[in-house]
Order: sequence, then C-alpha cells, then structure tokens
Amino acid sequence: MQFKYPFLFFIAALLMSSAVFSQTQLSDLKKSKLHTVQPEPIEWGGKTLPFKNVVVVDSRFDTSKLGYIKGNRHYEKLHTPGALAETMEQTINTYPRLGDSSSAPSLYIFIKHLWIQQSSLKELSKQKLSNGYFEDIDIVACSAVLECYMQKDSFYYPLFRLDTMLTQKGKLRKKVEELLTEPFQVALAKLSGLNLGKKRKQMTAQEVTAFNNSKRNYSRVQTDTLEHGIYLTFQDFLHNRVTRRPFEVQRGFTDELYTVDGKDKKLLLEFWGFCDGQKQYMKVGFNFYELSREQDTYELIGAKALVNVTHYRHRPNAFDPTQVAMAGLSQITGRDGTQTTLIKPLQLNMETGELY
Repeated sequence: MQFKYPFLFFIAALLMSSAVFSQTQLSDLKKSKLHTVQPEPIEWGGKTLPFKNVVVVDSRFDTSKLGYIKGNRHYEKLHTPGALAETMEQTINTYPRLGDSSSAPSLYIFIKHLWIQQSSLKELSKQKLSNGYFEDIDIVACSAVLECYMQKDSFYYPLFRLDTMLTQKGKLRKKVEELLTEPFQVALAKLSGLNLGKKRKQMTAQEVTAFNNSKRNYSRVQTDTLEHGIYLTFQDFLHNRVTRRPFEVQRGFTDELYTVDGKDKKLLLEFWGFCDGQKQYMKVGFNFYELSREQDTYELIGAKALVNVTHYRHRPNAFDPTQVAMAGLSQITGRDGTQTTLIKPLQLNMETGELY
C-alpha cells in the first residue's frame, strides 16, 4: 500500500501506534516492567531547618509504584531505586541545611498520596466533555499529600498537611525526576518559615500510627467482596454496601445503566459504580471502567473526559502530529463528528473516591 500524501501516512501511522495503548488490559499493567526514577537534589532556600534529621514514612495505599509512563509498546511502572521512603529520606538528609544539634527534634514526613502522570489542561479542568483537539496535552502532574510531624522526647506534634497538585509543561519522561522531588521541596520550604515554638497537639507514636491506619479499616480494604448490585456512593463501595436491584448496562461511546422493574427500565444518573457479581466498575464521566485491586487501592484503564472533534481539516500550526501519538487516541466514532477519549491508567484515591 502506498500513500499519496506523506503527511496523511504519518498521521495514520501515529493513530495505529496509539491504538496499541488503547488495547492495554488491566492484566498488562500488573505485568508492567519497572522504570527507575532518580529524584533530583532537594533545595529549599537559605534557611537551616531546626531538625537533626528527617524520617520519611510511606503510608500510601499502594507502595509499589509512583504512576505509569509509556514505553515503546507498553506502560511501565515508575519507581525509585530503592523503597520510596528510603530514597527520599536519603535525598533530603544529604542536603547540608539541617540543624546539627543532637538535642534538636526530628522531622517526620508521612507520604499519604503520591501519583505522577502525563495529563492535559482539559483533564485537569475536570470537564466531562470538551471541544477541541490535543494542543494542550503536554502537561505533567504530580498529586501529593504529605503530613509533617515534629518528633521530640517520644512525642509527635502535627505541623501541617500538604495537599497539592503540581503541574509543569513538558513530557513525563523528561520531567519525572523533577516532579518527584517537587512536593518534598515545597514542604521543606514551608517548614523553613514555620514557628515551631507554637503550642501544638501532643500525640504518642501509637496515636500517630492509629491515625495513619484509620483509612485502612474499611470493609472494602479488609474484605474485597463481589456482590451484585449498585454502589450509590463511594462510602457504599468502602463499606461493601450494594443496592440490590435488577439493572442493565448498555455500552456505547457513552455508557448507561438502567434499573429494571418488570418491563420498565429507568435510566440511573447518580451513582458511583456497580458490581455484576464477577467484576466491579466505577462510573467515570460518561463511561464505566473495570476496577483492579492494587494492594489497598484500585486502578483502572479509562478516561476522565471525552473530547469532541468536529472535523479533521488541517490548519497550519493547529497541532503537532507527534502529540496525537502521545494522547492515547482510542474509541473513535463518526457520530456527528469525530469523538475521542484520552485513555490511560488511573488510580483511585481511597480517601476521596476520586481518580488520579
């Protein structure tokens, strides 16, 4: 086969290449190879922190990865050379701006969430449906939640909780080391200006441990049962509570769930997910995606938003063809114009019920 126009051939090749990722299965993610990320050196300004050392504790629901990155044909798991806590602790403690007094307190950083991904402005805007093409896909994002404590004389004192979404322009492969380091750098910079002499709540080690493990006491985490029914809310999912009623799922470019009462069917609009007795699904935007257990959380391969493109007419500088391949183009239909979804691995935040 010979293409008359090289540009069209190039676009076709990119679309076929991206289709490889659209066919990725959840089982493929479990077998993903590792992609090692070495954090950049951490600096937080000219101030010396009044701590003799920093201890990092990994309290994430899934400690096996930082996110996913696209390899040549498959997704790869992002991870640090050693355990994340050990790697970040060593990186921070090598910076020569910690107090050297043996009587100084220690700083404890609990990593509650940390997820790095390639994203887009449309996805980060949380719009379920948007118009346009892929001009803005070159955004990388790091979702992080860090909780900082001061430890002195066997007691712990809460300092603050950093809950942030950090973004930069660029490709994940070039930005991932910087993104990994950035939330810790932000937290340490904030600590350098904190009044540590302020009276704070005093906690024992047992109380800190109990607080950090409290979110793991839900029925879903302890016993992952598969019972036919609908999860009306995220709390229902966490507590293994299903609404038992007959239902029917219709798949399409958008997915729909109908409750069935005899011959009557009613479209259900407000619900979190459902279980067909064998697999569990989460409602994300206008579609349903299968959930896969990963340690104490869940992952899926899906899209947060739909992108509607009404035509393919080329405009000079309208888009860079290489961005099409990076977008993970899939689910193309000709229904009133071209419609696409941005498919990629996503992880469930077990505290909020939202996806990274």
